[in-house]
Amino acid sequence: MANLLTLPVETQLEIYQNLNNIDDALHLARVCKLLNNVFETPPNRLNILRCIIQNAPQHKNDLQLHESEACFAAFVDNFDNLRVPSDHRRPFYPGLTIVSSETTTLSAGIVWSIVCRWHAMKFLFDLYCDSTIRPEFLRSMIPYVADGLPQTNRWKINVAYEVPLSLPSCQDLESLRASEKQRAYERFYRALCSHWRLLNRIWALRISRYWTPEAKSAVFAQSWKSWVDDSTRESLQEKFEAIEVIDYVWDFLARKTFPNPDRLSAWLRGDMEMQELQDPPESAADNWLYFFHTTKHYLRPPHIIELLNHVWNPGRRALEQPAYVHSLGLFYFPGEVHPEGVQNDNGVFMIQEPPGIFFLFNWIELAGIYRLLDTSTGELWKHYRYRHWVNDLRGRVLFSPEPDDRLLERIRKLEK
Repeated sequence: MANLLTLPVETQLEIYQNLNNIDDALHLARVCKLLNNVFETPPNRLNILRCIIQNAPQHKNDLQLHESEACFAAFVDNFDNLRVPSDHRRPFYPGLTIVSSETTTLSAGIVWSIVCRWHAMKFLFDLYCDSTIRPEFLRSMIPYVADGLPQTNRWKINVAYEVPLSLPSCQDLESLRASEKQRAYERFYRALCSHWRLLNRIWALRISRYWTPEAKSAVFAQSWKSWVDDSTRESLQEKFEAIEVIDYVWDFLARKTFPNPDRLSAWLRGDMEMQELQDPPESAADNWLYFFHTTKHYLRPPHIIELLNHVWNPGRRALEQPAYVHSLGLFYFPGEVHPEGVQNDNGVFMIQEPPGIFFLFNWIELAGIYRLLDTSTGELWKHYRYRHWVNDLRGRVLFSPEPDDRLLERIRKLEK
């Protein structure tokens, strides 16, 4: 019986290319010099990583995310030094071409960009598994209430003044096995990139120009459909994974990067910004919640990592807070025009999108979950989400995947 080391190099290379995790390939390359030579021989390493990215389900959003990040990087320089980009620099929508990693040959630059993102986002997942940070997340409040229920002053204060984030212990939970953590990270990464991609798309809608009102309406309608029922999240398990990751990254970690509601003005500069995000009759908690729910639409995972570093190491590198918020594009308000549009000097009909177009985070996956629950009202899901989710699936859904029928049974059983 042949073992791995006696197989032809071509067969060993094929084994590498049929792995479905970048880390598995790196671990295999460390087994011995022979397998390391197979991996490191040019251009084997690039081709191996390319095959893994194209075949592994956790990377199915990576190519579109890469394209949208390139678009963001090309435009965000306009916000440096508190500048506001002129309208002629705004792209016409669609500015991004929908591409698939299954049918596109990934360039070396794209492959290395995705590999870097795969490793960089482990920082957020390590915090998710950290023996200090994880219990704080499990105890944290969901920062919005079910539709139709009032946001009481006590609830607002409890959310706004929740205990600041502790320093991580840099130790995983003792019960967490390495293989279990690796598979959970695949689910975490897939869900993270899925929502990151959607945020980039909504951002592109805001900064774009449109040839006709009908084109703008069609684009927003399609984006709304993706927001409430993302077709890339096919199963109920994937939708629940997305909700868990959004809760953790954008509603927990991002919230902790703005830890003091009484010092909200430190993030603002100028009367226009103050008027937009601070209402004097409202309480500090009200104004902070509005600021947070607005700002998190502009926060990508790298921003959250950078802000966490500022929270934990405030003296290491000064953060110019108003300039940082401005650099996200938060205060970029493209000029509003008459709803029927205008014509430019060349006779081209254009629409400029007014500010304040937000798809609320508590609407994520609503339609998709209602469909899978076989209900149009969503009452079953709403009750489960706000009564049972925190104690039932929070902290577990990434580590213990279940088939849809068992998840449905779990929800219905708790609601009886």
